[in-house]
Amino acid sequence: FSGSLDSANDVELFDFTVSGPTFVTLATSALPAFDPVLSLFASDGTLLTFDDDAGPGLEALIGINLNTGLYRFAVTSYANFPAGGNLSN
Repeated sequence: FSGSLDSANDVELFDFTVSGPTFVTLATSALPAFDPVLSLFASDGTLLTFDDDAGPGLEALIGINLNTGLYRFAVTSYANFPAGGNLSN
């Protein structure tokens, strides 16, 4: 997946399907001045997990076992950190 954020308040959303139980890794690769945040959501919008700085430097990194299903992840900046347990927050 690839995308870009034009401002600190932007959010890029990506959907993907898991066809069977598997370990999934999501990671960012950003410019040095950008502090990305990854958030992973279930198909109903429930926040499963998020990360700010588990990768190198300020990069975000999520590693998680997922079951079959549709998932969505969001990439945003630290300034736009998720406020609640659902995609709408």
